[in-house]
Amino acid sequence: MNVVHYDSTALWYIDDELSLSAVGRRRHDSITTQTAGSDSGWLPLEPVVRRSICGDGPAHSEGRSRCTYGCAILNISIAGLLTGVDTPLQDALDYVNANAPDELIDALRPIAQGESSETLETSGYVIHSLQTALHDGLTATSAEEAIVTAINRGGDTDIIGAIAGAVTGARFGASELPDR
Repeated sequence: MNVVHYDSTALWYIDDELSLSAVGRRRHDSITTQTAGSDSGWLPLEPVVRRSICGDGPAHSEGRSRCTYGCAILNISIAGLLTGVDTPLQDALDYVNANAPDELIDALRPIAQGESSETLETSGYVIHSLQTALHDGLTATSAEEAIVTAINRGGDTDIIGAIAGAVTGARFGASELPDR
């Protein structure tokens, strides 16, 4: 089993209730020469967060906490997929579990355990978007199936499709992403 070690400095900054842009600036300034793909096996954990969803206030406000930790889970899962980890979503949940909102962990845990959710919602609410996109990205038999399924669900198709596309690109490789 491959094990990925994460540089969790970005999460420490988030825990200090800095704004998301301040987290990005501090983390950018502190990155060493150890980058993704280095021989050391360490991957920098960057908070890739859409300001249009999360805003730029303190990361611990109720909504921003779900979004921030949701993005961390997504990034850790993608890093795990890229490095061949056997259980990338479960590893991500385990990594952030102590600090992440229970609602987020509870919504994603069944997907990590290979269970299908009875309902996958497409409202645009960060937990619904992550749950649906991760489900489609991790259970489909091809990149195209995952993306088409995610988009055909309707609702907030741009976000859900983008997340599913990122997951399937990491899972199947860029060459398997459909041209259309």
